[in-house]
Amino acid sequence: MNKFLIAVFASIFLFGSSASMASGNLESSLPFMAAQDILNKMGCEGKKAGDQIKDRTDGEKVTCPAKLKHPKSIAAAK
Repeated sequence: MNKFLIAVFASIFLFGSSASMASGNLESSLPFMAAQDILNKMGCEGKKAGDQIKDRTDGEKVTCPAKLKHPKSIAAAK
């Protein structure tokens, strides 16, 4: 019985905390960003302003600093 209770409390903690962190909802302090924007931002790290990188998602050229391609998704999350 004790093992069962421990398993229940552990699963509630794990599923509850991971879902709130990943969703970017009001409980999370991280703003929502599209995966494409995150990849472009990571690709521009260490580059000078004006350098170009290849977008990893659709292959277009992106000029650093990378601008958000999905600004509506950020506004919808607020």
